[in-house]
Amino acid sequence: MSRDMGELIVSTGSALAAYQPSQRYAVVDARRTTVEYAGELTRAVALLERSRSPADLARVAERLARLLGASGQEDLRRAFADWLWVLCTRLRSAEESPPAPPPELTLEEVRMTLEERVARWPDEWIHQGIEQGRKQGRQRGVAEGR
Repeated sequence: MSRDMGELIVSTGSALAAYQPSQRYAVVDARRTTVEYAGELTRAVALLERSRSPADLARVAERLARLLGASGQEDLRRAFADWLWVLCTRLRSAEESPPAPPPELTLEEVRMTLEERVARWPDEWIHQGIEQGRKQGRQRGVAEGR
């Protein structure tokens, strides 16, 4: 079976080839994979979807790094690393533009990045809260005629 969705769609010719949808996917073959391994991957996906904090993401990154460490499934490792990177950038301050994932990003690098950056985020959020409070205070003062 093809692992690229584009190969499953009838070709429309060269004029429309650029508009042909294409998406690759990783296969976790239940017949060739232990139930425990497949179950752990499914659990990791659910945990990623429910992650609400940097600490949650760091725990999932650690779990995935252990689980996929010697699996030989580099495509799957890279897909999870990219996904974690995207989730990580969503937790950053809104004023920062999220950087693109590095080309050779690994789960270990995502985990280390989370550990480094997460430590700074609470201070940044406090600073943003103070600035927002000052701005609102100035606006109230002007509104009251002070």
